[in-house]
Amino acid sequence: MQNGQLVRPVDASLPLSDALSVYTRQGAQSRVETLALLDWLQHEFHADHGGEAAF
Repeated sequence: MQNGQLVRPVDASLPLSDALSVYTRQGAQSRVETLALLDWLQHEFHADHGGEAAF
């Protein structure tokens, strides 16, 4: 985490449906950290589902 990369805090994972909702506080959607999380979620969703994720 010290170098700014996202990490998985635990080894366990839960299966998700084909939909994922992300809620942020007003103004947070333009923060670098929020954008990095959304990029990572899209990458993971795409890797798991073989398609594009649209947020």
